[in-house]
Formats: sequence, structure tokens, C-alpha cells
Amino acid sequence: MRRPTESAIGAMLAGLGRGGDQRMVLQRLDDWLQGDRYVQVLLCDDGTYGLEHRAGTGSEHCRSRALSRDEVLSTLLGWAADAIRVER
Repeated sequence: MRRPTESAIGAMLAGLGRGGDQRMVLQRLDDWLQGDRYVQVLLCDDGTYGLEHRAGTGSEHCRSRALSRDEVLSTLLGWAADAIRVER
């Protein structure tokens, strides 16, 4: 979906693990920027979340792990608002 609301992002995150979906991706679709820009969440088997962030090139790709859904949601909303970057 284009320009998801905060509640839509929260609903997608809350829906991970239901119906077989373990992963969600938010991606910037800016034609004027080169490379991929996205943040990706994986719900791990142990209930934690893996986060990946790419800001254009392979050298700007990092991964981290989060323990709580609230932490992940805060990260996703900040990224969607272009307020934060996911750090290693």
C-alpha cells in the first residue's frame, strides 16, 4: 500500500505470525534516489524480531534484533516518518 498510516503499520506488525506471514517490508519508492531504501521485519521463532535496514547501497545495509513489538513499531513509525534510521 502507498503511504500507510500509523495504524496500518501497527496492524501489519501485529499480524505477523498469522496466516504464515513472518515478514513485512516498508520500502521507499523515490524515483529520484538510487538504490533500495527499506526496513524489513522478521518475526523469529523465539518471538523476537529481526530488523534489516537498507539506505541505498550494500554498504548502507544493517541488521539488528529487537525483543518487543513496541520497540519494532516505534522503529517502523520513525523510519516511515523519515525521522530515524535503523542502526546496527
